[in-house]
Order: sequence, then structure tokens, then C-alpha cells
Amino acid sequence: MERMVGMPKRITAIELELLKIVLSKGEASARVVYDESLKERKRSYNTVKTLLDRMVERQFLNRKKDGIVCIYRPKVTEAQAVSRAIDDFVKNMLGGSFLPLFTYFVKKKKIREKELNELKQLIADVQAQ
Repeated sequence: MERMVGMPKRITAIELELLKIVLSKGEASARVVYDESLKERKRSYNTVKTLLDRMVERQFLNRKKDGIVCIYRPKVTEAQAVSRAIDDFVKNMLGGSFLPLFTYFVKKKKIREKELNELKQLIADVQAQ
């Protein structure tokens, strides 16, 4: 798997959850992210603040000081973060092959006609290259 340029190596589920909150706000303080994250699960403010600071170090977020408050802004898009998570899953859980993932969705989940047509078009586009 090719590593995306400028993307950290991995994103955890909780980091992705917090990133989505910051993305939805455009920018947010730790308090805003914390309050919003409580809708998903209970956790401490210090945990959220620590995770946000770690996400800055890991290049998912930017941070600027506004007085005594830190304001966080996304450094990556949700699509980039999700793509990274999927790449990691395929590499670590499926040995680098997407086939088991597609097989699962075809056999276990109902694929809508529109989604099936989009997949066919993607395959045709790859074959045409």
C-alpha cells in the first residue's frame, strides 16, 4: 500500500470521531469538541484535550492559541482520514487484498443497484488505464 503524502501513518477510531467534529465546525476549541463528543460517549475533558494535542503532533490538526484557549483546525479532509483508515485495515487485517472486503459486502450486505453500477464503472475505469 502506498502511503498518502502528508498523512500520518494511522488514525484511531476515537481520533477519527474527534476529527469529524472539528471538520463539522471548521475550527473548534477543546471544550467545544469535548461537549460535542459527549453525544457519542462519556469521557473526560482531559482525555479529549490530550487526544487533540496528539492529533496536532500526528499532523491531523493545526492548533493556534487564542489567549489561553487553543483553537483546532483540520489539517486533513475526512476523505483523507477515512482513506488512511481503510488502507490500514486492508493492510493489517486483510493482508493487503481488497477482495475479502468486496466479497464481504457482496455476500453479507445488500448492495443497491446504484452502488453496484458505480463499482462497475470504477472497475471499467481501472481496466481502461
